[in-house]
Amino acid sequence: MIPAALLVGTAVGAFVRGRRELASARAERIRQDERLRMAQEVHELVSQLRDPVSDLDRLLDDRVEVTVIGERRPLPATVDVTVYRVVEESLANARKYGTGWVQLSMEYQPDQLVIEVRNERSGTNMRGTGYGLIGMRERVALVDGKLSAGPEGKHFVVRAVL
Repeated sequence: MIPAALLVGTAVGAFVRGRRELASARAERIRQDERLRMAQEVHELVSQLRDPVSDLDRLLDDRVEVTVIGERRPLPATVDVTVYRVVEESLANARKYGTGWVQLSMEYQPDQLVIEVRNERSGTNMRGTGYGLIGMRERVALVDGKLSAGPEGKHFVVRAVL
């Protein structure tokens, strides 16, 4: 005869494992849905045959100081769209959580493009959901790039290497 405590422990363990597997499957479905959404968005933007990096001017105002280092060159369409979206999200975050002043630099290196968006943080300790940063990281990863984001002294800095 099997003790009741052993049966209950086994049943609870199986229930917990099942819930974990279900949560893991849901998280994977959400990641897949987001990847598909981003791929569809990239396809839609590329199909419009526009130059996202050239469209950056629409995002800028007199509180954004822009520096371009190196010779500007055409980028693959997916990288172009990624540049646009990273700058767009970074500027939105800078305006929402910062003082409004922003430095945008784009450094064209021989085999990569380095984008840096630097803004002064406001004195308040406002925290967002983090979904914007997660989305930027995933976008950058889709084009084999790297993204870092976080405080540096009195600034918040987003840096993407594509």
